Amino acid sequence: MFEQVVQKSGLSPVFARGTIQRAFARVGVDAAKMRRDDLERALPSLQAALGVFLPPQELKERLTEIGRLCR
Repeated sequence: MFEQVVQKSGLSPVFARGTIQRAFARVGVDAAKMRRDDLERALPSLQAALGVFLPPQELKERLTEIGRLCR
């Protein structure tokens, strides 16, 4: 699931991996063992992390796509 989040992030994969791992770590989620409910819990942290790099409309679209992985 982690690689799916990386792909949907809108960042280059090399850069996205570290950014997303740090966002998950801030809320106690191990990216390697992440489950759907972990991803859902980490969405606010992920939004903050990606928001540094993406314009608001693209951020919204990317988070919507990532949020679909929670279902």
